[in-house]
Amino acid sequence: MHLPMRILHARSYSTAIHPLIAGPLLQGTVQSIFSRAANLQFDRRLVTLHAHLTPCAPNGITLSVEATNSLLLDLQAGMSVTIEHETLSFPAISACLSLQGSQPWNPRPVISYAADMAGLLERSLAFLLPLLMNTGQSDPSAGLAQLALLADCPASSMPPHASPLLQKAWSSSRQLIQAIGQQQITRAARAAETLIGLGPGLTPSGDDLLTGLIATTILLSEALALPGDFYRQFGSAVLALAKDKTTHLSLHWIEYATRGAVSEPLGRLLQALVVSDQPQQLEARANEVLSTGATSGGDLLAGVMLGSHCLLTQHKREGYTHGLHSQ
Repeated sequence: MHLPMRILHARSYSTAIHPLIAGPLLQGTVQSIFSRAANLQFDRRLVTLHAHLTPCAPNGITLSVEATNSLLLDLQAGMSVTIEHETLSFPAISACLSLQGSQPWNPRPVISYAADMAGLLERSLAFLLPLLMNTGQSDPSAGLAQLALLADCPASSMPPHASPLLQKAWSSSRQLIQAIGQQQITRAARAAETLIGLGPGLTPSGDDLLTGLIATTILLSEALALPGDFYRQFGSAVLALAKDKTTHLSLHWIEYATRGAVSEPLGRLLQALVVSDQPQQLEARANEVLSTGATSGGDLLAGVMLGSHCLLTQHKREGYTHGLHSQ
């Protein structure tokens, strides 16, 4: 006896996955399940289902309250799922998820122009550094948060009692920001390669750091009116290197970052970095990012700070060069 199909509804979805969900029939499986999310795999593409009021990933669908309380509890890894014309069907549990009428969300944040944007960014980094250092020092084994020290001073010494993970990443990260600062793509890619896949988990710390750095340099270089070709080339080089060196999920986040597509918390933080001098709002946005995953938040934020440092270095150099040309 077949149970009647339950019709559930999504609250919103990322426009980045619209070509996937709006097209003809695709067969897939439930790849992984967590307490507030589930990943669905269609060939080499991933779609993430998020519980109601959970921040959305760049490939995400946010569920309604009813779908959260029903669908996420019933899913099991390996279950079959299909997508066809904005409807996801789960035959094993007699349920389908309709995206019709849900709110589309753009994962590429709009960075508003502001006077003295470089100055705002510099002040934001100075404000965030103690916050991130407190995070790293409270749990020295947690990720690569303390790499943000290199944004404050690239010549900084490695913190005492650094974890083995931080020790592996420290020298490579220093070489990376120096190579980016000098716009040397081959050297930058070589340094990044040692960070890809570094650390445990579905999204290793080194990947999260690179995701934050790539997204920041691509999105904020545009806002700062800096040439962005180098950062797009760098993102493409990292993506090519990562294809055989890291997890499927992590590879997706890097790929989206190369398009300037990020999660809701990271997008809101990047906007807050250059909008205005509002420390309370900036701290709230940073804490949203820091609450992402076990160590992912600190790793992402460290990447944001390193990427911002590279942009400020370029901005000062470009300004000096322009000054010479105007004389």
